[in-house]
Amino acid sequence: MCDFDEQLKKLALNAQRHPLGTVERRQLVEQLLRLLSHSDQLVHPPVPAQLQGSYEEIYNIALQRLFQYLYEKIEHYKPERAGVLQWVNYLLKIRFPDAIKELTNDQKKNQLVRENLVIKHKLERKQRENTENYPVTAQDIIDYIKQDPQDVFRLTYIGNNAEANFRFIALKLVEGYKLDELAIMLDVNHNTLRSFYNRSRRKFASEIRKNLEI
Repeated sequence: MCDFDEQLKKLALNAQRHPLGTVERRQLVEQLLRLLSHSDQLVHPPVPAQLQGSYEEIYNIALQRLFQYLYEKIEHYKPERAGVLQWVNYLLKIRFPDAIKELTNDQKKNQLVRENLVIKHKLERKQRENTENYPVTAQDIIDYIKQDPQDVFRLTYIGNNAEANFRFIALKLVEGYKLDELAIMLDVNHNTLRSFYNRSRRKFASEIRKNLEI
């Protein structure tokens, strides 16, 4: 256990030495979270009985929020106060209520959204309604997602599966892949993938509109 704790501590302190936005920092935080996940020592907070069937999705949301926090604020870790495992488990527990709220809100909205709706279709519909107000093309949005200038689309992914990121999923959907095919390709639950994609698409819609001045 001491060796494991020391390994976690070295990763956290090493990540602190690299500025936000660097590849090294992201890789070290990913390695830290992956090591914790594979250790089976991360906490699994309880959820209401009616949400037991959605536990995996809730946990993945909480893990994603945890990764974002660690990536942005790893400097908040103070080895003199607690071990990394204790600190991370505390952070994971306090993110569960928000993850539950996010999922339940998402489930309500999903009733009004087709599971294979992509940004390209949404923009084309707006263009038909008022071409002058929406001069940006669907290809502009696709190119923006590909470029991912802030690196946020690639860093938003399911649980600790970095391959299942929003950038990859969105671009594959534009190519014509179905969510069922992507779920198999990425080895993730279909409902988890659908929920993650719809939630992320809504989250990034305003950012894309702002940066493209739609």
